[in-house]
Amino acid sequence: MVDDPNRETLANFEPGTTEPICQPLKTLESVLSWQPGDDCFNIATQALVKNNVEKKVRPHTLVCHDMAGGYLLDRFVQGADSSEYYRHYHWQYLDSFIYFSHYFVTIPPPGWTNAAHKHGVLMLGTFITEWDDGLERCKAFLKDEDTYKSLADKMVAITKFYNFDGWLVNIENKIEPEKVKNLLGFVEYLTVELHREIPNSKVIWYDSVIEDGSLKWQDQLNDKNRAGDRRCDVYVGVDVFGRNCFGGGGWNTNKAMSVISNHKLSAAIFAPGWVCEKHGHEHFVENQNRFWNLLSEFCTPNVISCLPIVTSFCHGCGTKYYRHGQVIKNKPWGNLSCQQLQPNIVNSAEDITVDYCTMDAYHGGGCLEVTGKLKSDKYTTLGIFSSSIKVDHPLLVSYTYQMIADEKDVGFCLYLRCDGGQKIISLVSDQEVGERQSQSTVSDYGIDFSDKLFNSSLPCMTDISQHSSVYATLSGDSQISLQATFHGEDISTSSKWKTRYYLVPSEEFNNDIQEIALCCYARKKEDVSSVDFTFKLGYLQIVNPISLINNSKEVSDLQLSDDQWTESTDADRNALVSGTLKWNYPSTSGVHFNIFCVGLKTDPHDNTEIDTSSRVFIGQAFVNMYRICDLCVSSGKADTPYSFKVIVQPVNNAGFTTPFKNCSTLTVNHTL
Repeated sequence: MVDDPNRETLANFEPGTTEPICQPLKTLESVLSWQPGDDCFNIATQALVKNNVEKKVRPHTLVCHDMAGGYLLDRFVQGADSSEYYRHYHWQYLDSFIYFSHYFVTIPPPGWTNAAHKHGVLMLGTFITEWDDGLERCKAFLKDEDTYKSLADKMVAITKFYNFDGWLVNIENKIEPEKVKNLLGFVEYLTVELHREIPNSKVIWYDSVIEDGSLKWQDQLNDKNRAGDRRCDVYVGVDVFGRNCFGGGGWNTNKAMSVISNHKLSAAIFAPGWVCEKHGHEHFVENQNRFWNLLSEFCTPNVISCLPIVTSFCHGCGTKYYRHGQVIKNKPWGNLSCQQLQPNIVNSAEDITVDYCTMDAYHGGGCLEVTGKLKSDKYTTLGIFSSSIKVDHPLLVSYTYQMIADEKDVGFCLYLRCDGGQKIISLVSDQEVGERQSQSTVSDYGIDFSDKLFNSSLPCMTDISQHSSVYATLSGDSQISLQATFHGEDISTSSKWKTRYYLVPSEEFNNDIQEIALCCYARKKEDVSSVDFTFKLGYLQIVNPISLINNSKEVSDLQLSDDQWTESTDADRNALVSGTLKWNYPSTSGVHFNIFCVGLKTDPHDNTEIDTSSRVFIGQAFVNMYRICDLCVSSGKADTPYSFKVIVQPVNNAGFTTPFKNCSTLTVNHTL
């Protein structure tokens, strides 16, 4: 991108490049004058998915991220050209996440909210006043009931507009004694109105100001700051940087968590970005995993309790960007809205390791990689998701994989464990395996049901197969139809990645699905005692097949607005164009849009010259708009308009992609 200091500066856009960014509101005046609709790029579109079905009162775990002041690379809502993104991906251990900064009103960047909501975790912003400036600001908004209610009303409207879930109220300055009543009124009014407008929303009060308005941290629950009898709504703070913290924080954070857990209290983990700030990005994944593995036993893990399950396991960044196993962006990138559903359990047997692979991927920036050794005629299982999913309809399942081993030596299946393990639905990868117990029948979804196999199709897994319903992968026209529906285009069948599809009838699901797992097994060979293998899981899709019907919607009213053109002075007659693409689309959570262009002179990712007839991937949008920045277009010769074409390709929440032939396009012509 070209950083032009003379370029027009737009609100909520990065100066120089006009990339859309998320920003805090820094003054009382800016909050009171805020209006919805001014900042649509920063709306989080992922609805909060249903998670734990468990209703009993239990301790909770909260993270207050406080990563180097906030609004770093994550402020770029369409992503940044860097993989050194601080991110969280152990969502199964959290109930709430606070995006924290020291600005007055901290609005969470939409990537954080989208990632949290995808995992059923609440996302909170921060309302903070501090020191002398905070004292004056509190005097202003607490001067009377009308003012503090006006501020609270704006905070509720901001929460609703940007689609997050509440606030940490952090007053770290003294309050004039006569204003304490108004402070209590402000917090109560904010809480009541937020709960009224947004179900399941949350307001959390930070322990700092006591009942007489003094700034005096109590570091305990007592009669000066008491919160009634809601024991699990009291969060004991743990500072990972170890400031005045039991155990000293860091790798010893688990010591404080152990004490909190023993007293059955909730925990607020402050500044886990220590892993990145202290130890850098080079070994971030290794250190992040180490940190959360130390805490895992003290957190109540979430389970998945609804469909669809659609994931490539991407963390939301990578050294390259892959689409259908092909590199379409050969440079580092990061965008937390692209983070995919993360496993909530990964357990395996001895001699098996599970890693997150960034050197290869099917979609996004990474995949799961399983390596190990299998004894002949033996198997191992790898849990991926713990769940509690009620199913009263057929189930469409697909997975995309690589097996780096001879599949004559190693086989595998995906299995769904139901009824406490008393029933297992096994989906075998072999296209030619076992004797058919029943032949497929045509479903109402335009594809066949999968053939059911005899249990003997899993000869080395007798303890599993005796409880199993075994299904073969779809083939023929059903496979071709699903492949086109999933990809939105015809792709080469010579890819190193293979995809298997299954349609399982509803009568198999009399009980909840409680676990989704892989099973790898070595085929029996007399002259082989063990087999080394590497297995990569690049994509997993478990959905209601009703999503196959009418999934090819296209966007409408596609247009380019506030475009700016800069013509080069050389003889090639090139021009750089920036502008905002907008369109309409039915509002559905989890939908995103692939943006492509035809007619560009250079690839925007690496500035290499390309064939102007090439269809070039530009990026992904998670709202109904996208900012293009400095796309290079050529007119070819004098007196000829500059021209290029934009294609917007929807991908629905079940992972199905609108075919290019059905996508809306916009041809842009411009004469300078």
